[in-house]
Amino acid sequence: MAAEEAANRSGVRIRPLTSIGDMRECVELINAIWRPTDESSIMNVEVLQALAGTETYICGAFAGELMLGVCVGMWGKPSALSLHSHIAGVTDSARGRDVGFALKLHQRAWALERGITTITWTFDPLVSRNAHFNLSKLGGIARVYHVNHYGTILDDLNGNDESDRLKLEWVLESPRAISRAALEKGNRTLAPSESVVSRGPLGQPSVHASSAAHVTVAVPTDIEALRHSDPSLASEWRLVVRQVLGTLLLDGGQVEDFDQRAGAYIVSKGPTG
Repeated sequence: MAAEEAANRSGVRIRPLTSIGDMRECVELINAIWRPTDESSIMNVEVLQALAGTETYICGAFAGELMLGVCVGMWGKPSALSLHSHIAGVTDSARGRDVGFALKLHQRAWALERGITTITWTFDPLVSRNAHFNLSKLGGIARVYHVNHYGTILDDLNGNDESDRLKLEWVLESPRAISRAALEKGNRTLAPSESVVSRGPLGQPSVHASSAAHVTVAVPTDIEALRHSDPSLASEWRLVVRQVLGTLLLDGGQVEDFDQRAGAYIVSKGPTG
């Protein structure tokens, strides 16, 4: 099974979080990853316990007794056969071991066992490593752009930037999701495309016109570092990507993949694009 193989490759054991001790450790790990700056917490023990009571997805990845990653989801609408994955993160010490990939494949297997066909979550469209993970590695797609979805989030990752989000749709039994879960890379081809947003010589966003059916929208190489070193440039990127990518999706377009080498989304235009 793909989920078990991924966990074995990462050297972790993934299990449900059930006790108060589990929930406290989960909250501590989440705070260590997001580093809130206003003395608040991204999640709290009481909310996690309430979610656990609904028998939804709350799991951790462990190396021995040490929790390295967490993933928390909640049920979608009954008619949708979906799960919304609210938060997932891996500690810095476990980076490069594919612990996040193992957690997601565990969540996928858990969902399929319960008849769930789609898992959704939101992510910051400016964070290129998350875009690569969600679109390229897992095989998701995105069709919705949310402007300032959570308001301003005061943590070390988001800085003081507005919280624009792409809504990721992971169709669990789609050919894309199945092939990525099986680590099949040979059949991946990126659609021919033209750039509508690129990175300029000084790292600034540059906008171009294109009539191509597939276009690319570049993002910064490291937006988290840029928010600290040059907040005004980070805000400029936010507004440009919001305008260009947000408009493409509003017009019926779809984010189909992420070109890691170019650092850019591959977007198919909608019928009005």
